Order: sequence, then structure tokens, then C-alpha cells
Amino acid sequence: MLNNCTEKRKTMIDEKGMENEYCHSGEHIGPERIEKEIAYCIPTYNRPDIMEQVLGKFLPILQNKGMDIYIYDSSVNKETLNIVENFIQKGIKNLYYVRIDPGIEVDEKLIMLLSGYGLQYSYNYIWMVKDRCYVEEETLKVILEETKKGYDAIFLSSGYADRPDKEANSIVYLQREKFYADWGWLASSMNCTLFRVESLLAGMDWNEFRDRYFFDGVNLFEHFTVLFHGLAQKESVSVGVICGEVSKFGEINIGEDYWTRERFQVWGKLWMEINNAFPSCYDEYKADVIHRATNLSWLFGSHTQLVKFRKQGTLTEQDYEEMKDRWPLLSSVPKEEFKMIACGQLKECKEAILNRINSLLQEENYQELEKLYWFNSWIREEENSAEYIFFGLCLEIYKYEKEEMSQGNIFYHVWSYQAGIQKVRYISEMLVKLEYNIDQESWDGFKEFVMNNRVSEECLVFLINRCCAEKEQVIDKVADLLEGR
Repeated sequence: MLNNCTEKRKTMIDEKGMENEYCHSGEHIGPERIEKEIAYCIPTYNRPDIMEQVLGKFLPILQNKGMDIYIYDSSVNKETLNIVENFIQKGIKNLYYVRIDPGIEVDEKLIMLLSGYGLQYSYNYIWMVKDRCYVEEETLKVILEETKKGYDAIFLSSGYADRPDKEANSIVYLQREKFYADWGWLASSMNCTLFRVESLLAGMDWNEFRDRYFFDGVNLFEHFTVLFHGLAQKESVSVGVICGEVSKFGEINIGEDYWTRERFQVWGKLWMEINNAFPSCYDEYKADVIHRATNLSWLFGSHTQLVKFRKQGTLTEQDYEEMKDRWPLLSSVPKEEFKMIACGQLKECKEAILNRINSLLQEENYQELEKLYWFNSWIREEENSAEYIFFGLCLEIYKYEKEEMSQGNIFYHVWSYQAGIQKVRYISEMLVKLEYNIDQESWDGFKEFVMNNRVSEECLVFLINRCCAEKEQVIDKVADLLEGR
């Protein structure tokens, strides 16, 4: 299909905002063969409103930065073209429009982009970014500094890695396998990678690429596949990973995206196939990379997300049947609970979750307990969810105790979620009684309860702040009671 594209007439906007038609021949088409640093390429389709917001946010800071912006548009109308023209007419001289035939499939569109189709100049790096994302000026400064070091790829860690020290913004990987093991899961995001053209793109055999990495005619992860395939072909590699806050992206909220509709096919099958097709140098790490990506909470790692898919109608019993054998490779959600959700058995799934919460309390595995509870926030929205919501208060207290490095633990001698709820309710009720001098004969019993159950000072302060109006007075009363005054 790509070969046929060379004979299709395209439309492009030059620096003066004039519309030019040309026939792409695979050679440089610009007026001069000037070498620049970065081609910032945005593929888009029928989202002019999003493009207008994104370009408005970051175009002003991109002037004279050694970076050009290319909009690869395959929309069915000229709305995006008109927006780009408007920006050019306002004086944005490093913005270009590349028209892509709407009939060209997304994979071929991305291959065209990575092949340098439509670029006006030669560039050291090509950076493909989603049309809803943008970066801040400080991030661009750091990236341009990193391009001077000639890495095969520059990778933005999206804030998942801390800076190695105050002087350095990046860490360097010289082993492709280590880079894949640490960052393969995040490299699935289109925005993260700047490809050095000479190292990773110039010699790419795209027909061989399609034969190896297309499954049922699709790939959809060209940015990811090209990166690790390209690195595997080199004798030595260097990848600069940008760390800290400057490695993050801004994003325009667009609501439901493509992955919601095709999520189980794309991530549940295609993602695995592509990783498994990589050269053998990555074999040791493939299973972990696959699982780390698909087990993210917005994919398959959260019961709440799976319930959302079920209610949207994008998760069905048929999806379960198709995925059940490979589900443990994709998610930490037990297969039995995945089946319950897919079949609409939400009450049964809720009971299974509560039983697991009790088991984790008995094992004193509070870290996993926190994760399980918050990954099941869907239960808070179901009928008869008051107790589950209240148990969340126990976890808030536990978190506060950890932050304050308390010697106590709200879950001391708590072996079920019901017991945790009863404990917090009792303490809260007694604090209110202390505040209003009610039922004084019960105060000694409260003192004994606090001592026997090792109720921490932090727990008491937390609940006083939550339950009482005269907070300082209640703190004093509790101190007097516990000290026997």
C-alpha cells in the first residue's frame, strides 16, 4: 500500500502558508537540504478541536528551538488544515501540514511518518507524539540538550524515574536488553521516544518489518516495535532516558479513545504477539514487559476498570472465553474474578473481593490490602456499599499512621473488614461521648480498649479531626483519660 502512496497527490502548507501540491518520490522535497535537530510529528484524524487546543498551548514556545512541527492529517474534511493555516498566518514559521489520504490505514500512515514522508528538511531525530499531548518549554530545553549527545534514542520516562543527581537530567543505557526490561512497558506509549534517524530509521526494511511484526494485517505499535527491533540490529547502543518532572507530558482530555473500543484485541492479543516476535536477545524479559503494561490500572490491572468495560458493553463473556488461557500473563486480577465480571456476576465478585480482604488482614499483608481495596472502588458505587466505604476510613487511618511513623496500627488484632469497621465506629462514638460528656460510666471501658488494642495517638487525632467540633478540647480530654487524671 505504501508504494502506491508515492503516486497519490498530497497537499502541504509551506512556511508562507501557501498550499502546494506535490507527488512524493521518496527523496527530500524541501527547498533546501538543511539539517535540523527534531521533526516533531503529530498524526491526527478528525480531531480539529483537539489539534487547535494542543497547538495553541505549545506552538509559541517552539519558535527558534531547532524543532519543526508536522501535522500528519488524514481527516475527511479540511478543518484541521484550516487550523494549521491560521497558525501559520499568525507567524508560526516552523509548522507544516502533510496531507494523508483518509483511505490509508493507520499502520501505513505511521510508517510513512517514520520514513520521513513529507519532511521539508533533514532531521537528526523524529519524534512521534499523540495529537492530544504536548510538552512544556523546560522539557524541550532538556530534550534539545540531550540530542547533542547523539543517542540512538531519547526516551522520556514520564516522571516514573527520578533524576540520578542534581546535575543530570538523564540516565544512559548501553544494553538494549536492560533498557527493554526497565522501560519496554512504557515504550508502548507513542510519545516517549525520539528516534535518531541515522541509527534506527534510515536502514529500515519496511517490507521485512511488516512480514515479521504485522499480525492479521495490523501492528498499531510501530513506535514501540521500531525502537526495540532497531536496537536489536545494532552492535552497540546508547539510549538516554530523561528523568524527573521534565519528562512528563501535558494532555487534553478527549474522553473515550480507540483503546476502549478495541482494548481486548489490541492489548490482550496483539501486544503479546509483537513482543514475542522480537529477537531472542529480549527473551528473558518479554513476559515481564507484557505483564507490566497490561496490568496497569487503566488496562487489565483493576477490577474497577473491568467492571466499567462490562457496563459499557466492551467486555463480554465471549471476551473471557477468548482470553482465559492467557489472562494470568496479562493481569494480577484472578481469572475467576475476571470471569465473574465478564459474565455480569458482580455480587459474586464483590463477595470474592471481601473474602480476599479478610485473608489479607489475617496475613497482615496491608500493602496488598490497600491495592486490592482501591482497585475495587467500583464496589463503593454499588447497592449496600456503606460498609465497604466505611472500611476505606480504616485504610486512610493506616496511611496516616505510616506517614507519621506511628508505633501503632489500626489493624492490630483486626482479622476481618467487619472487625475493622466496628473498631473505628466504636472509637468515633466514644470520642463524641467525651466531647459532650455523655455516658461517663463507659469512659473507663474506652480507656481499656485503647490500651488493649494499641490504638495509636495518630489514630485518635485523625478521628478527632474527623468527628469532633471542639478538637483541642477533645484531645485534652483523651489525654487526661489515658493518663488517669
